Amino acid sequence: MELERIQHFSPTEAEIRDFFTALKNGSEDDIINRKALINTLVNAIYLYDDEITVIFNSTDIPVTVSVSLLGEIDGNNAAVKRSYIEKNGSP
Repeated sequence: MELERIQHFSPTEAEIRDFFTALKNGSEDDIINRKALINTLVNAIYLYDDEITVIFNSTDIPVTVSVSLLGEIDGNNAAVKRSYIEKNGSP
């Protein structure tokens, strides 16, 4: 009975809050932080020729991202990056 209790992990509310705070404050360049975020939030990812379907752990309703939406996102990000790079600063 004691062995089963030891093997079953039940985090406290404070431990859960600390975990999510660490994820939120972690560097987006840190691969360990990225993996922890995906492992915590994403249940499955299905890749097709023309779309990506993501199922999150919070719901069983799939989220579908089409190729056209990905192109639009890339276009929007390129505009932001260009405007940032093209800004002139003082010498």
